Amino acid sequence: MFDRFSSAGCGLLRCSDALFAIISLVFAGCASQSVYLQQISVDGPQVQAPLFITNANKPGEIRIAPRIGINLGQVLAGRALGHSKVNADGIYKVDTVIANGARSYFEPDGANTKPFEGNNFSWLPTKVNVSLAVDYVWVKNISFVGGLSYGASASESYWGGEAGVGFFFESRNFGVRIDLGAHISTNSYAVDYVVMDPPFTFETRRKQVAFYHDEGKETDVTSYAAFTANTKIPSWPVQLFTQATINRQTLVHLKQKASFSDESTVLSSVSYFIVTPGLYFDFSSRSRMLLGVHLRDETELLGAHPGVLVTPFVQLEVGL
Repeated sequence: MFDRFSSAGCGLLRCSDALFAIISLVFAGCASQSVYLQQISVDGPQVQAPLFITNANKPGEIRIAPRIGINLGQVLAGRALGHSKVNADGIYKVDTVIANGARSYFEPDGANTKPFEGNNFSWLPTKVNVSLAVDYVWVKNISFVGGLSYGASASESYWGGEAGVGFFFESRNFGVRIDLGAHISTNSYAVDYVVMDPPFTFETRRKQVAFYHDEGKETDVTSYAAFTANTKIPSWPVQLFTQATINRQTLVHLKQKASFSDESTVLSSVSYFIVTPGLYFDFSSRSRMLLGVHLRDETELLGAHPGVLVTPFVQLEVGL
């Protein structure tokens, strides 16, 4: 009888082991690897929506608007989303295993439990940014916009552009305009990141990780929306305008495949809210000069500084 009980017990144990293995495989298949952005450095221009004054615009009219903006040497810094958790000392702790001449890294269970609170993002905008926008009034209250932009840093130059549609309305003393469209922009980046794979079984309480460093250029298309209001009071020698803009810019978008994982996507982007106050002078009924300043607030970085990036600019607007 004891022999029969032992055989039955062994059978139960074998079934339990098999069930445990099946459950482990199911959970391993459902789990997904993670990508953590540890450090990002960016160089390149920051996109800006086109700006046009609404004042007696007529169907068939074409306006060109060259603009030049100067970065005052400000560097945008902060904490980008997606950093790994760290240990009590603020360090991402891993174990190094060397086997058969190969080096592997594993994150022990419970080693990194604190949120990262430092800075891991920096962006040096190009010193000089030049753009040329063209506005074609298609019908009353609707126009099409297109343009090119150029930015230069100490070692790189970047081309971009935009295309969109504008909806404008005016009264005797005021004009308003709504612009919707898309930018194409290019920037350089250097990024450090970690690809992590979850443990394969409940018995394995550590995750394998791989460290990567990539440098390159990113070209991407993102959308923008802008609202512009301006005065056009005949008795004023100088008129006022202001523009509020929301746009987004992708800085890093690449693929990486670790030896132990599927292909992962590495993605980093920023979002802006920009207020642009200024004034303009009419040279004639079809030409004017705009003087203003872009006040740019980055809305995705944590602890971003400076709080507002300031970029003064001058723009001409000439009707053809």
